[in-house]
Amino acid sequence: MSDVLRASGLILETPLEASIVQSLERVASLIRGRGYPCQASSKPALVRLPMLSSEQKHQVLHQLQVLEQIIFAKEPEAPPVEKGEHSEKNIVEQALDFYNLEIRDDFWSRVKSNEVIEIYNQNQIQIFRTLNFFNYCGYSLLDLLTNEWYTLWQRPSTILEALKTKAEEVFSGVTSGAQALNLSNHLVLEIFNSEKDEFFLPRSMLIEFGILCPLYRRDLPIVQGALITSSVSNLTIGKETNRMAVL
Repeated sequence: MSDVLRASGLILETPLEASIVQSLERVASLIRGRGYPCQASSKPALVRLPMLSSEQKHQVLHQLQVLEQIIFAKEPEAPPVEKGEHSEKNIVEQALDFYNLEIRDDFWSRVKSNEVIEIYNQNQIQIFRTLNFFNYCGYSLLDLLTNEWYTLWQRPSTILEALKTKAEEVFSGVTSGAQALNLSNHLVLEIFNSEKDEFFLPRSMLIEFGILCPLYRRDLPIVQGALITSSVSNLTIGKETNRMAVL
């Protein structure tokens, strides 16, 4: 049983909900085994879980099963990393293999070893992010899987618009190949439950986008996804975050 679930006194009523919690614990353990802090669930997320529709619950369980399969595809622990190489190159390649996507550009030689790498599908929906993201994130796995991103984070609208434009250029073929995003460094705030949950310590992060790289299906010549890299650093944790503002 989850420590959060035990401490909260919550009771899960269905086998599906119990399966989700068990899967959360396994995946969180795998992530911690890779050396990153990861909380399986939070009390607000567990309270919300029974309120989800059956379809939403099955989707959460599916996402957890996919993540578990990707992490555990070859080895449960991180393999040795060559000097200067990204520490999660192997797990990104496992995720690309799972989604039948491939890189056709010079990507890895341009990635900084500590950058967060995100994979997006052809609908510009994030389908994977490297586990080092948990070094900077205050949310639990269940929070991330059961909430829309805009309820979790706040970032400048100008950055969102600029990023959307650059992504559309890549997906439409207006631009090609891996390219530097050249967007301003900006502040991102964790905003979900920051006032409601005394156990949640919201964080602020400084983000510097790196590279946008197109992805292809192995049997198709058109762009079917994208990689985005970013350097992240935490600026504040806790109440100080609530006094910061995104411009």
